[in-house]
Amino acid sequence: MDYTIKPATIERIEEIYLANQRCFKRSESYSRRIFRHLLSHPKTIGYCAVTLDNQLVAFIFATFDDDGTGHISTLGVLPEHRRRGLAKKLISHVEQMLVKKNITIVKLEVRVSNSEAQGLYRQLGYTIVQRLKGYYSDGEDGFLMVKSLV
Repeated sequence: MDYTIKPATIERIEEIYLANQRCFKRSESYSRRIFRHLLSHPKTIGYCAVTLDNQLVAFIFATFDDDGTGHISTLGVLPEHRRRGLAKKLISHVEQMLVKKNITIVKLEVRVSNSEAQGLYRQLGYTIVQRLKGYYSDGEDGFLMVKSLV
């Protein structure tokens, strides 16, 4: 199946929200209000992967600061579209866009138990730099992973 990466827009907020609900536990999914904030914030970039018939199947959002750091805040791929390289494509695209904004370091958090995601991030050049005790709402620890974009 072919996919296209498009900028996330406020017109897609409901699709993004519903995809987010399917990708994450209720306690970890973002609200419409959070997505509205991300979609309107000048220091946030967001992208969606869509099918040829324009159906949203994945999304990513990253924020960035004047100090040259970026943060991938959320990345979701609908279960039936996983294992097709979409996460890798979205991360690479966001990294390219962050470089254009003079961002030199990007970070993200991942559950300690999510070894599959950790493997993908390692493959893309991310390194675990810190264990975050009780980071997730259910008390599970997270790992902070970082990558240099230069």
